[in-house]
Amino acid sequence: MCEITSVRYEDSGHRKRNIEEKLADWGYDFVFPPKRNITITKKPESSEAKLKEILLRRLKLSTQIVPLHFACFIFAFEDIEGFASMPWEERARELYNHYGITECARTLRNWCSKLLNKELIAKVDDRTYWKTEIMNGRKTRTSIQQGDAEMTAYFSKRSALIAYYRAEGEKAKIPAKELKNFSIKLAVKDLWNEYHCCYYTCKTFLFSAWEDDEEPFFQEVVELTHDIMYGNNF
Repeated sequence: MCEITSVRYEDSGHRKRNIEEKLADWGYDFVFPPKRNITITKKPESSEAKLKEILLRRLKLSTQIVPLHFACFIFAFEDIEGFASMPWEERARELYNHYGITECARTLRNWCSKLLNKELIAKVDDRTYWKTEIMNGRKTRTSIQQGDAEMTAYFSKRSALIAYYRAEGEKAKIPAKELKNFSIKLAVKDLWNEYHCCYYTCKTFLFSAWEDDEEPFFQEVVELTHDIMYGNNF
């Protein structure tokens, strides 16, 4: 990790306060001498503290991030079968079942978005198939094998309905940017009434190969993740 030993700052209360807040969030202790250099007196030492600093500085995640939870998220891609391609709600459930941590689907989606933006993870067109339905008053999600007869019929009708509603939307002069969502929403509604379920696909997320001189911090993220997971006996 690129360690901070000193920081230059401008003589303004606002600038000084911003630097103080950031260094505190990153896990550093420091002193402000009369000169323009802030002297670092303590740096993050534990694997979790080091990981949190990287996540805040490089991925711009929230200061509320729990390093162990992010480590579980990264580790799950190699530890949990199928984790790379499943609905976000299922990922949240799997993290709880395997590691006992609670993070909502929205948070996991945000973490993945940060990795996608850095091109550290890629979405590939290797899909899995899923079915959502209501059973005993509860929403359930089930993995479906490719080629399932009912699912095949569902997708065929879905394509026809989307085309139909798109044409109807064009007649009604619905704006082009709204037309796709308009047609899909009505098609899925019709199919829910007929099948009492929804079939859909999930693409697969794969970690990208990275060079040592490109985003080298992520190699440390992976190493710290393993240190944290093994240190917590996962």
